[in-house]
Amino acid sequence: MTVTCAPVDTLLALVVRRLEVAETVAAAKWSSGRPVEDRAREAAVVAAAAARARRAGIDATFVCRVMAAQIEASKIVQRGLLARWRDEPGSAPTSRPELSGVRSTLDAIDEELVAALAAPGLLGSCRGQAREDPDGLRRRALVFTCGTRLGTTWLRGRALPDVG
Repeated sequence: MTVTCAPVDTLLALVVRRLEVAETVAAAKWSSGRPVEDRAREAAVVAAAAARARRAGIDATFVCRVMAAQIEASKIVQRGLLARWRDEPGSAPTSRPELSGVRSTLDAIDEELVAALAAPGLLGSCRGQAREDPDGLRRRALVFTCGTRLGTTWLRGRALPDVG
């Protein structure tokens, strides 16, 4: 059974979109030789999210934790791809995306993420049939990517979303 809860579904779709863009970020860093870590950029992204959260009237600390988790998830994808491309040069991207263009895409997604986090009912009651999760992997992944407060609050006694 697919569980539908518009605010959570929207948030999860944005998380997935952001992770998809991580591949383009990795390609840009591969072609430019830039490292995965960019602490100044990461701090700017988190600060912008905090400012959006304050304007939206939601807990900026919570939003910062969620955004930091998104950044870490993106870096996991980037590191994995860069390692693969080093080991298998034939699989490396041939295009050379500009990091500035990719960053504007991420900024737009991040703005939508904060709006989704501010959505009424996000932490409310989304009901559905519980999915099998014997090893707890889906639960841990959702808590990691959405932050402890959102992940545990939403999951407590509720169904796991069918995301694949």
